[in-house]
Amino acid sequence: MEFTLLSVYLGIVSGILTSAILFLFGKIFTQIVLPWYRGQIYRGIDISGEWFLKDGDQRQKMIITQHAYELTATFYLTRDKNNQVILDCDGQIDNRFAYLSMKHRHNKQMDVGVMLVDINENEMKGYYLINDYKNTKPIAQDCCFMRN
Repeated sequence: MEFTLLSVYLGIVSGILTSAILFLFGKIFTQIVLPWYRGQIYRGIDISGEWFLKDGDQRQKMIITQHAYELTATFYLTRDKNNQVILDCDGQIDNRFAYLSMKHRHNKQMDVGVMLVDINENEMKGYYLINDYKNTKPIAQDCCFMRN
């Protein structure tokens, strides 16, 4: 009886340990190994860094971080002196086009948007569309960002 009970306990503990080890290996592979490998084989354009509007107006700024094809960015949109909106962006780069989906950093506001830009050397031209929580209609705006 004791031998059977002991083998049941050992089977349960070894199953839990095996599951934990497999879970950790899966997380390490998907969050460390795969991004590193994609970065090694990626041969496209690098657009990471700070971008400002072409006309020199620094009211709109975007800071982009790139890992191979994956993009994350923070878009600082200033509508007037007292109204700055910070949008967190996720997206991808494909050929010479980058597309980003944007959402407000704080959960209490409902700003959402999308952006599609064409990348040429140190310039990104395109459009963004933002649905502002204060307006009933989305705001469409053309944009031309230059690398700082």
